[in-house]
Amino acid sequence: MLTRRDFLAASSAAFATQLFGEPKSSKTPDAALAEKVQDRMLEAGFLIGLGGFYGNVLRIQPPLIISDEDLDRACAALDGALGV
Repeated sequence: MLTRRDFLAASSAAFATQLFGEPKSSKTPDAALAEKVQDRMLEAGFLIGLGGFYGNVLRIQPPLIISDEDLDRACAALDGALGV
């Protein structure tokens, strides 16, 4: 039987992605870019974390009850922060 703690751990929405420098094939971790993206997301009103051994991992944990509109805003802000 699942406990409440098991349920909360199993039902979290967490995403992570690594950022690398240019050229894209370099595989050089880019912690400076990750910090810039984090700052841009904060300016847009979204909190994201940084992690990874090199500090180049964006950790995104939206609330489970996020609305479609907020999710669209977050995706647009991330596209902008990444320069897409």
